[in-house]
Amino acid sequence: MSKKVDSDKAAELFSAAMSEISASTIHQVLEYFSSVEGTALLKDPDKYFEDWFDLIDEARRKSWAIGQAYYRLDMAIWTGTTPDDGTGEVPSLSSLWKIFLSLIGVSKFKSSLPESSIELHDSPWGRYDRDYSRRNAASSFYTRAVHRLRKFEKESRLIDFVDPDEYLNRLEKKMRSIGSEMARESQRLTHNGGRDAVLQGAQNSKGPRVGYMRVPQGLYTCGFCIMLASRGAVYETKAGAGYQGVGREYHPGCDCAIRALYEGQEEPKAVQDAKKVWAGYSKTHSGTASDFVKWWKQKREGE
Repeated sequence: MSKKVDSDKAAELFSAAMSEISASTIHQVLEYFSSVEGTALLKDPDKYFEDWFDLIDEARRKSWAIGQAYYRLDMAIWTGTTPDDGTGEVPSLSSLWKIFLSLIGVSKFKSSLPESSIELHDSPWGRYDRDYSRRNAASSFYTRAVHRLRKFEKESRLIDFVDPDEYLNRLEKKMRSIGSEMARESQRLTHNGGRDAVLQGAQNSKGPRVGYMRVPQGLYTCGFCIMLASRGAVYETKAGAGYQGVGREYHPGCDCAIRALYEGQEEPKAVQDAKKVWAGYSKTHSGTASDFVKWWKQKREGE
C-alpha cells in the first residue's frame, strides 16, 4: 500500500487531462482564427474577442473543475483530510477517485490504498471567477492580436506605395502569425484554470504542509522553470514558488505546476532531477540565472 503510488498516478492523470484540454483548445482556436479576416478584426475587435473568450473560458472552467478534484484527492491521499466541495458531503477515498476520474474521462483505476473515510474541512474555493478569466483573456487578446494588427496597418501606411495584392498577402501572413500566437495564449490561459484551482487549494486549505514546490511536467522544461524547480519545497507560499511576481505568468507552452509538499511525502522525481541538473551546473559554472537558462537551452539543443 503506497501513498506515493496513488499520488504519482493522480498527478500523471491530472497532467494528461490538462494537456488534452489544452491541445483541444489550441486546435479550436487555430480553426477559428483561420476564418477571421484581418480587416474584419480591425473593424470590430470586440466581437472577435467575445467569440474567442467564450471558446477558451469553457475550456478553462473544465480545467478549473478538474484542478479542484485533483487537489481534493491528492490532499486526502497524504493527510486523510480534504476540502469541502460545496455540498457538505463527507467523502471516502474511493468517492474522491470516482469524482476525479469521471471529470477526466477515465473509467478504470485500482487504488493501492485501502478504503477509508476522509475528514472534511472548509472549502478554500469561492465561485468560479469569470471576470478574472475575462480580464486575463482581454489583456492577451488586445495586446497580442489587436495591437499587433494595428501596428502592422500603421507601418503599411507609411510606405509610399503598397500594391493591394501585396498588402493583402502580407496581411494574411500576419493573421496566420497572430492565430498561432493566440492559440499558444489559449493553451496558457486554459491550463491556468487547473493551476489556479490547485494553488488556491494549497494556499487556503488546512494541512500539515512542509512547503510548496514547482514541478516540471511533460517532455521539455525550459531553463527558467528548471531553476525554480531545483529549489525544491523551500517556498512558504505559492507566491514564492513563482505564482506572483517573477514567474507568475506561465509562458505559453509551459506545463509546470505548483504543488504542496506534505509531511512524509517525497519530492517528485522531476524536482529531484532538476536539483541534480542545477547541482551539476553549479560545480563547473558561475553566473546569473540567465546564464543558466542559456546553458540549459544549448544543452538540450545539442542532445
